[in-house]
Amino acid sequence: MHLQLCRAFPQAETIGIDTNHAGLREMKQKGLNVLLGDAENLEFDALFDTIVAGELIEHLSNPGRFLEGCRKSLKPNGRVILSTPNPFSPMYSLMYLKNFTHAFNPEHALWLCPQTLNQIAERCGFRVTKILFVDDLQPEIVSSRWYRAFSWAWKLIRVLLPKRLRNTIVAVLEPNDFNPGNTQPLPAARR
Repeated sequence: MHLQLCRAFPQAETIGIDTNHAGLREMKQKGLNVLLGDAENLEFDALFDTIVAGELIEHLSNPGRFLEGCRKSLKPNGRVILSTPNPFSPMYSLMYLKNFTHAFNPEHALWLCPQTLNQIAERCGFRVTKILFVDDLQPEIVSSRWYRAFSWAWKLIRVLLPKRLRNTIVAVLEPNDFNPGNTQPLPAARR
């Protein structure tokens, strides 16, 4: 995703973080500005206009620490854009039925829906200002015949179903009561 963001916004200063040393080397070889970093322990000297976390939050042991770190790292009027799998998507339900013990990526630590996303955002001093439901299926690049067949069929029938059944949730979060002089998370009483 970092490469696509850099290509889409070449005038922007874009910084990526990852814990994967090999992945960092590969991104640096492509000329990308990346740092070794842990999403649950964000610490930057600079503040950011936008923080993008694509398909990340569901992998974290403590997504609240991540969001609190984002809040501390945002400029006034900043925002967080994140995406996460939609647990109510027919694709994940069918994969769960097919696989018995897991729906998709075994590294996922949690599932978020709009209700739980709103709740965790509010507890960390954010409000969700926009939620979109999108499909990011790419049958042409995946070798599984089952996945490719489902993806092509889904692309045909999804127009008949509500958008809330698409496989990915994209949310925009903005700080509540942002005070530029105080970038700490809201007190526990207000959470």
